Amino acid sequence: MNMKIQIGDLVLLSEGKYSDYGILDTFRALKDFDTSDVIREFMAKEYPDYDPDYDPEDWEESRPEYEDLQKWVISVGYVEELKTVEWHIGVYGQFDTH
Repeated sequence: MNMKIQIGDLVLLSEGKYSDYGILDTFRALKDFDTSDVIREFMAKEYPDYDPDYDPEDWEESRPEYEDLQKWVISVGYVEELKTVEWHIGVYGQFDTH
């Protein structure tokens, strides 16, 4: 999904689908950027030989890791990492008051 991120935006980095969905990290944008452009730039610099049409059974050795993108966007100055805490308020409509 392509998004336009603006300087100062708070960005929640997530991956997966359905039960595999997860939050990876939270950031603050240090400059304006287009998410698709950043991923293309990352792939070109860090994985120049990567072919997304390659046989999925062989991806385990060659596919990029999400954590690599996390570290890279920080290192090149797109974002800064934020210290966050999770406030889990309950389950199935019941507030956790303990």
